[in-house]
Amino acid sequence: MIEQIKKLKAQLEQKTQKNGTDSSLSPDGEITENGNDPNIMELQRDSSRQVNDLKFKLVKAEQEVTALEQNVSKRSSVSSLCYFTKVFTILTVFTFIHI
Repeated sequence: MIEQIKKLKAQLEQKTQKNGTDSSLSPDGEITENGNDPNIMELQRDSSRQVNDLKFKLVKAEQEVTALEQNVSKRSSVSSLCYFTKVFTILTVFTFIHI
């Protein structure tokens, strides 16, 4: 364990001397290339891609809900119109028969 610590300190010093700064350290003390951890960057890109996908799906779902609501509204008014037309026809026929 002590050997590992010494080895890591030596690597850190080499990186610091090479870069002239210790900006290559990540917040948890790990050495990263160019100050950015490739794994973290890949995770961020993947997360961003997933968020954008979900946003797109949400917009599409909202559009579909709106279209379905409009269809229900149209069918309701057509259904009501058909019902009243039938009632009117029945009343007209009934009135005509009794006259």
